[in-house]
Amino acid sequence: MKKLLLALFVLISGTMFSQVINEELTEKAWLDDEPKTIFGNKVTMVFGEPAGRQATVNTAQITTVAYKTTEQLIEKTKKLAAKENWPEEKTNEEIELINNEAPGGRLYIYITRENESRANAKWFFVIFRDLKDKGKITEIDLPYKAPQLPQGKGWWNYIEVNIDKPLPSSFYVYLNDRQSDQLSDFKFLINTSRQ
Repeated sequence: MKKLLLALFVLISGTMFSQVINEELTEKAWLDDEPKTIFGNKVTMVFGEPAGRQATVNTAQITTVAYKTTEQLIEKTKKLAAKENWPEEKTNEEIELINNEAPGGRLYIYITRENESRANAKWFFVIFRDLKDKGKITEIDLPYKAPQLPQGKGWWNYIEVNIDKPLPSSFYVYLNDRQSDQLSDFKFLINTSRQ
């Protein structure tokens, strides 16, 4: 029984810590209008300030996003397939899966909160809009995903969101918290490298 519990703990720990998160997302809270280039795409936080944000950005709660286009996801899959010598059929299946499940690419969200329940992904939803900022291209409710144990900046969560509709080369992302009293909590401008 002890061996089974130990093996289960190692498996869960390995899964939790195997996620590779881009350091630009985790280092500190972003300032408004400060562009970052992550995965080759420019991301600018237009506005966003969680309730109770501290005066210094080094200790503030973090809410950041990054984006990969469908083409970038496919290219990464092809490189992995070549590295691991996948059969052509498996490679084609994975590419088809990306095209079907993420025709708009993938959004990566990193959040930290002081309170465990506030860092659960289930409280957030994302709205994508074009640069005219009128009407939604799509809206996605995030599923339940429990936050990870605190590490320095509090409870944290890392969520990957497949986007179900194609997006233009530049667009807005609204990341909203259902527990806040704000109409919109965070707004990001994404400019892709496919301009």
